[in-house]
Amino acid sequence: MLAPAYPGVTAEFSNIQRQSDGRTVVGFLGHEWKRKGLDIACLIVTSLRELLPEVHFLVAGCNPEEIQPLFERWPVDSYTLAGWVGEPEQFLGKIDLLIHPARSEPFGMVVAEANAVGIPTIVSEHCGVAALIGEGQGSVCALDVQQPEVSHWVAACYQWLVQEKAVTPLSLSWHGLAEQHIALYQRLLSQR
Repeated sequence: MLAPAYPGVTAEFSNIQRQSDGRTVVGFLGHEWKRKGLDIACLIVTSLRELLPEVHFLVAGCNPEEIQPLFERWPVDSYTLAGWVGEPEQFLGKIDLLIHPARSEPFGMVVAEANAVGIPTIVSEHCGVAALIGEGQGSVCALDVQQPEVSHWVAACYQWLVQEKAVTPLSLSWHGLAEQHIALYQRLLSQR
């Protein structure tokens, strides 16, 4: 059995500078926001704000007009709907924590990219990248897609936001992925 081949992250991500404006910012990024769990992320951040009222929620990648109904009861200054962002630093440089409560996610590139920047990530067990997330990268939380229960998500978010712990980067490079494929092809050719 061969090890899974995970996509790489370019080295430039480790050079993204944090652009904090003094707020504690939780981020969500995803164009396919229903599958990626934005509605669940809203429940998580709403509960998290009961513990940390200063938390700001930055949502990117989604059409703001389409998702605005999810925020009808939110205080206006507690969230930002950034819409599509062209460059990753426009999003990743502004957040302190990434949440990705996806109902289904083959991998989760944004999680790997956030990790490369040094941002802790809280992801669902339904993400392919969850297999790589350990205590040094963030947390993997269970998610019942039929009836989401978010208390354990809130606890994980709270823990990562209040501790002063550095994130351990994953070893995901495109060069490493290429080497893995070369080894696979060499193995297949040697079996002929």
